[in-house]
Amino acid sequence: MEGKQEEINKEKFVRIPDEELIVNKHAIMLPNGKIFEIGIHAVIFGYRVVGGFQGTQSFEINWCCGNNKLILHMTQKVLMNLIEQGTPIFDIPFASDIKPWPKDKEFIERVAKLVKNPVLGDIATLFEDVNPQL
Repeated sequence: MEGKQEEINKEKFVRIPDEELIVNKHAIMLPNGKIFEIGIHAVIFGYRVVGGFQGTQSFEINWCCGNNKLILHMTQKVLMNLIEQGTPIFDIPFASDIKPWPKDKEFIERVAKLVKNPVLGDIATLFEDVNPQL
């Protein structure tokens, strides 16, 4: 990442420097004062959107997106919006049972219940027909 890093705040995610294995990183300060980071991690079969508390070296969110970059970026945006709207981190499912997560209907239904202000419409139908090959 080039340029000056924005100050991490409590209202919205800001872009922070990438790491060797996690890119497109963003961070937000939660109401409890802890900083939560979210980013993209490449794996053998595609990508995952991962999130964890700064400095803990562990993930509280680890969503498999397969190799579809549209789903990957939409996933990161959905997760960032959930957290910005005040959803507690530990209310967000860690990972889906079926991979990638848009194939897991029960997982999608659990996530849809968390959305207070849908920015992408009805999340339960968001990924229908996006990529039939998934």
